[in-house]
Amino acid sequence: MDMSRLGRDYLKVGQVMEILQQRGVRLIAINDGVDSANGENDFTPFLNIMYEFYARDTSRKIKSVFKAKGMSGKHLTGTVIYGYLWDEKREHWIVDEEAADVVRRIFAMTLDGYGPYQIANRLSQEKIEIPSLHLSHYGEGVKSWKSMLKNEIR
Repeated sequence: MDMSRLGRDYLKVGQVMEILQQRGVRLIAINDGVDSANGENDFTPFLNIMYEFYARDTSRKIKSVFKAKGMSGKHLTGTVIYGYLWDEKREHWIVDEEAADVVRRIFAMTLDGYGPYQIANRLSQEKIEIPSLHLSHYGEGVKSWKSMLKNEIR
């Protein structure tokens, strides 16, 4: 472990370290050479500041990548959402008409004043598959449904 795992805000990390010390809790950060049993380490606050700046810089870079992808028209997720399927090259989404009909029904029921619980009950009564099960038929979404599908086939 290193001090970056304790927190990203160096002031709050300092406060947490102080509280731990007051309560007699020993803090060890092996990668940073910090052990509260050895007394105060004058370099620890600087490490915490560097970790905070690193986290902010990484966050800014990730946001920039997502913005560039979005502005170029690329999808920001590797997972297709319910109502769509990937094309053969996995570059564009195509409408999954079967699921899209369910999505349209859910939207219409919402406009008619039905709540999520009522909609879910209606779809369950009509034996409409939940999105993760439906997507698993196409090799998408949560893969844990595959074992369930194999059991259905037998």
